[in-house]
Amino acid sequence: QSPPGQGAAPPPPPPVHVNESAGGGLMSLHDARDKYIMETGNSQMPQVVCANIETVGGNMHTCCVAPKGATGSTAALRGECCLPTVVVAGTQKSGTTALSAVLLQHPNVRFADRKEVHFFSMPKAFSRGLDNYMASFSLKKMPGTERRLDHFITAEATPYYLHSADACRYMSYALPSAKVIFLLRDPTQRAYSEYKMKLRRIEEGAGLVEAMQMNRGPWLSCLLEFAAVDVSKFVACLPAAIRDEPKFKGNERRILQRFGLINHRKRRAPGSAGQSEGEKVTEPAGSVAAKEVYTREDMVPAKGIAQSTVRCFYPSTGYQFRKHELLAKMKIGPLSGWRRLSANETVLDGRAPAFDLGPFQGSFAPPMEPTTFNRPVAEGDLRLDEPAFGAGNASVAGQSALRLRRRLQQGRDRLADKRKWQAREERPPQRMRRDEDARDGGAKGGASARARDDAWSGKGTAYVPHLGFNVSMKAECINFIKEKVPPMAELFRREMDDILQCENKIHGRRAETGAEVLEALKKCNFKPTPGISKQFIYRSLYAPQLARCEKHLSRDQMLVLSSDELKHDMDSALKKINAFAGLPEFAYPARSPAELDAVFARAFPDFQDRTGWRMQSEYEPLMPELQEEMRKFYAHYNNMLVDMGHPFASAWNP
Repeated sequence: QSPPGQGAAPPPPPPVHVNESAGGGLMSLHDARDKYIMETGNSQMPQVVCANIETVGGNMHTCCVAPKGATGSTAALRGECCLPTVVVAGTQKSGTTALSAVLLQHPNVRFADRKEVHFFSMPKAFSRGLDNYMASFSLKKMPGTERRLDHFITAEATPYYLHSADACRYMSYALPSAKVIFLLRDPTQRAYSEYKMKLRRIEEGAGLVEAMQMNRGPWLSCLLEFAAVDVSKFVACLPAAIRDEPKFKGNERRILQRFGLINHRKRRAPGSAGQSEGEKVTEPAGSVAAKEVYTREDMVPAKGIAQSTVRCFYPSTGYQFRKHELLAKMKIGPLSGWRRLSANETVLDGRAPAFDLGPFQGSFAPPMEPTTFNRPVAEGDLRLDEPAFGAGNASVAGQSALRLRRRLQQGRDRLADKRKWQAREERPPQRMRRDEDARDGGAKGGASARARDDAWSGKGTAYVPHLGFNVSMKAECINFIKEKVPPMAELFRREMDDILQCENKIHGRRAETGAEVLEALKKCNFKPTPGISKQFIYRSLYAPQLARCEKHLSRDQMLVLSSDELKHDMDSALKKINAFAGLPEFAYPARSPAELDAVFARAFPDFQDRTGWRMQSEYEPLMPELQEEMRKFYAHYNNMLVDMGHPFASAWNP
């Protein structure tokens, strides 16, 4: 927003596009910049330079680059980035990951820095523009000999795009000439496989909950030692039983946020807007294992950590922690010592903070010395979460007044605490219990929550050396890790009935085309949802979803294949894919599931832990009665697929 009294800030200059025909010799965006300067006579570098370049197979892809000093959202394009030429858009649990592992081996294909970008299925992300999306296809890491923009195509794979209500429409705007591949699997087997993957995620979540409860003592010890000093050291300090849990490795940042140990902000991609030049961030999942790296922006003040901790831990004796008691035991590093200056405080002698704080430079007080943090609280000390000034950093009068105000507040706090605990000791035990239950969510809810907590009181490692006694962890603080899903037969039958009732309500009969199915679902207020907690049956209704995409993408842009063909006749499937994408023929070395799994794990090492996906899984057979019901239900929609020109769908009928 513009400052009061001023007009709106001028918009950033639009990208400069340099169109290049085939054989023009345009190899990089530096050539595009030079051509722009030669043709216009303007030696000033524009904000962004983009070029439409013809690459392998006659494909045209758009590549952009921003100058080194670019700011705002365009800073994400500091390196050359190219929009994807090929998008694997569906469907989930149908072999899209195996296809990605195959294409990763092709010398003329460059994949996004992560599997499942989810850009076109998220309206909020799409509304912010293409800058951060293009940053997922940065060429920074490529050797110089491979950076000729006319020698490769870029690709991404997000199987949810087929199910999304917006993805195909957004792709038609941003990628008007992209090639979109859809892999379809027997709908009954696809839904069953997806449900089993959901159960595996639930089991992994239960394993993490148990590991955290069994190691609650070491967790709190590591928190007191490192959480306010360096979050990365805190994670390294945790027992291997927690760190090695797949659910923890895939959701580390989210778990730490829920425990109040880091700020709630999304991890930025390397090179994204607002990132400082020397700041360390998580490496893209390309050649090295993706690992969380925490910066100063993630740090939470020690007072905030203590406040979150007292809500989740309590001594096994039933005594409740007080925040300042934890602060007295907590080691606090310089990053936790920053705070805003009040109106009457100044920083003299031109002293700058030890860290570059960007627009907040000069508006923060210097941190305390580490030695001040690492000693216990003594009588007359200032509060640990409000660091003191060193000599020469503030006026003597202002410093004395500040010390006096703080000591008066400390006295008031101590008196209030004393009265509180005196009143607590005078209450009868029954009333103390009722008050604690009310604090935990009502007498009934509190009693049940306490019963869950007490069930762990004698299990695992609960001793905390920093405190000298055992601790308990409240179950409510880690229940968010657990996921639930109804029984499969009940869930699948209910979803099938809902779809049939919707069609009969709107049309008075079964829908005859994919467009009619979409119309009925829309009038029934059905909305596709991300994730795999529900809508298992809907995600196997391929005909209406393809009909929606055909409204926005031409038939020439879409390739629809059966996953059975990729699995049992890979040569035939890859020949079709290469011809469709304009890729030269290539003898893919890795073809077996184990080999493809290794290729994919090298490119995206955290994907399996984060999603619960497996290249190949063995399940017990689906219940015959339910399987027959599902085949009969899907037969009507499979026939729609056949009418749309995909005869392989007839093999899925009973």
